[in-house]
Formats: sequence, C-alpha cells, structure tokens
Amino acid sequence: MTASYFAKGKVLISGEYLVLRGAKALVMPLQSGQWMHVKSLDRGKSVIQWHANEYNKPWFSAAIDTAAWSINETTNRAIAERLVEVLKAMHNLNGEILKPGQGYAIITNTTFKMSWGLGSSSALITNLAHWSGIDPYTLLFSVSSGSGFDVAAAQADGPIVYQLQKGKPRVIPVHFLPDFRSYIWFIYTGNKKNSAESVSEFNRRAIIRPWHIKTINRLTDILLNADDLDEFATAMGAHEVLISKMLQRKTVQEEFFGDFEGTIKSLGAWGGDFIMAVSGGSPKYVTEYFKNKGLITAFSFEDMANSNVLTLKPHENKA
Repeated sequence: MTASYFAKGKVLISGEYLVLRGAKALVMPLQSGQWMHVKSLDRGKSVIQWHANEYNKPWFSAAIDTAAWSINETTNRAIAERLVEVLKAMHNLNGEILKPGQGYAIITNTTFKMSWGLGSSSALITNLAHWSGIDPYTLLFSVSSGSGFDVAAAQADGPIVYQLQKGKPRVIPVHFLPDFRSYIWFIYTGNKKNSAESVSEFNRRAIIRPWHIKTINRLTDILLNADDLDEFATAMGAHEVLISKMLQRKTVQEEFFGDFEGTIKSLGAWGGDFIMAVSGGSPKYVTEYFKNKGLITAFSFEDMANSNVLTLKPHENKA
C-alpha cells in the first residue's frame, strides 16, 4: 500500500531577511509543489530506496541504510548526506518511524523547476513531517535556521501573513488577489541562491533596528491591502530601498533594470531566484523587455499562483 503526501511551493512577497527577526511576511502559496509517495518494503532490512523526480524525470536517487545511517549508493553524495541528516532528525523526533527492519521505497516528484527556489526543500520537510506524524516546524527547526514561512506556505490553503512571535510561528490566512494582478509578473533571474548563505551575509552586513521591523510590517500591510497599482508599486519600491540600505548594495532595478517602465522588487534572497515586476505596460512589453535582458522565464500572477505544474514558457530555452 502506498501513502501519498503533497506540499506546496511558495513565493515570499514581502519580509525577506527580516521575517527571521519577527517582521510580518506576505507569502503566496503555489498550486505547484512536491508529491511524495511512500511504500513499505517487505525485505526486513533498514533501507530506504529514494528516487526523486522533477516533472516526472529522475534527477536524484540514493539507497540509505537507516540502521547505520550510511549511504550505500547515490547519484549525488552531498544531497544524500543532507537527506540523511533530515531523516535522522525525523527518527530522533519520532522513534517509531524508521525502526530497525523497516524499509521503504520513497518517490518524490516536483512540479516546478527546482533551480527556481520555490520551496522544494521546505516541501520535502513538510511531507516527511506529515508522514512521520511530526510537527513540520519542529522538524524544520531541528535541521535549519530558517523562519518557517515556507513550511507554513507548504500547508496553507491560500495566501498568508507569517510572523515569528517570541520564536513561535503565527500564521494568518489573508485575501491577496489584487484587482490589478494582471500587471504583476514574476521573472526568474537565472541564479539559484543558497538561502542560508544569503541570510548569513545579511546578518554580517545589517544593523537591525526596531523601526526596520515596524516599517516592513507597515509595508506588508500596504502590499496586502493596496487599492491600486500605484499604491502597490510605491510600497514595493520602499521595501526594496530599505533592504538595499541594510545590505549596503544597489537595488536590483538600479543595478540591472533602470530603464524598466514600472517597479521591480527582489523576492527572497537578493541576487537570485525570482523578482517581482509591476508595470502598466502590456504583457508583450514586460515579457519582451526581460527577454531582451536575457531573462526568458516570466510568469503572470495567475500562472504563478494557480498552475498545478509550472512548466517552461514556450519561448524558454530548454537546453
């Protein structure tokens, strides 16, 4: 008998970096995400046969001995070692799972490109936690220094405001479906950032004051409740300028897209993954502008939020 689990991907609209310090973050879960299928093996051996797929195509596999916590074989040693770390933490939190003699075949399938930084790791942790009967935040915090917003999104029915209060997750379901959403775009920059390294860099550079948190909270509220595109874009720009000053670097728009007719905001770790662009221009203007900059993966708000499978755009280079 096979048990199946699904966790969603996410886009962090506001609160990057400062969500770790208690700032409000506006988070949009995706309909795209990661499936995990678990089947018991009748071998009497403490082994996990792991097969990971992206768009139903294999990209990673491993055979893990959970009695010795050793990797018998794998296609990627570093990924397998990280997987062992998570599985071991899961077992430590619930000793009834992965007991000696228990063997499993586990297959995952991610329905967005994993290099896009949309939450494949948090989806995996969420699925493993649900399988093992562990609170997903407890598992996450045992193996990561993240804020948990991505795990919250992985389980959410719709958009949320996420906040750490005294270190505890607070999740508020919200309505985030702007009337002007047809002018909101998500563009992949072509760079996958390591979130942990990016946060470490921020902590080294930034001096965080209470007013920074209050400002991000106010801007998150504006982004959530904006009546029109101009109000939304102004809040985007203010958010971007604040983080740029804290990072002591130019905004992504100043550095790369100064002639764009609209406003651009970094999403998540700066310098990688996706940016959000708003413009009163036509869809053709937006997609052609970024295509001319060499950025050929552009999703509309509706595509990003509602597609069950975030596939490559027709004009994207699949090489």
